[in-house]
Amino acid sequence: MSKPRILWMSNAPWVGTGYGIQASKVIPYLKEHPDIDDVALYCYYGLQGNFARLQVGRHRIDCYPMGTDAHGNDIVGDWMNDFKANVLITLLDVFITKPQFGAEGWRWCPYAPVDHDPLPDVFKERFANAYMPIVYSKFGQRMCRDAGIDTWYVPHGVETDIFKPRNK
Repeated sequence: MSKPRILWMSNAPWVGTGYGIQASKVIPYLKEHPDIDDVALYCYYGLQGNFARLQVGRHRIDCYPMGTDAHGNDIVGDWMNDFKANVLITLLDVFITKPQFGAEGWRWCPYAPVDHDPLPDVFKERFANAYMPIVYSKFGQRMCRDAGIDTWYVPHGVETDIFKPRNK
């Protein structure tokens, strides 16, 4: 595969949700990575109405707005095609995606919370369409492994200038 062109799908990085905050931290790192061609953002929450080119960290990023489906099932393929992306990273709960999500011809990497024991069938069904699921907890990785699903483990980021271990 040539250098990936990534469409990141989540809440907008300027909204104060957990997913939005993570997007604000991860997107600039992806944008700066030398092995990545380019990164765009599909905001299924936090950008309504029109395409925009907005500041995320130090970078101006192409930002695609939501469609009529609250979680982007209806329009993500159009945005993938418009940006000519070959990788889709979604930071969302996978159970809100349509059953065929990820089987549309691109590499889908769901960066997903896994907080059930055992892993529910809907997770197994959606992850079956994924190129590679990404989990951000060791618990999630263990639940997926127990269900026979290989994952990448990428913990959520924190501002280490602010949040750090302290001596007691």
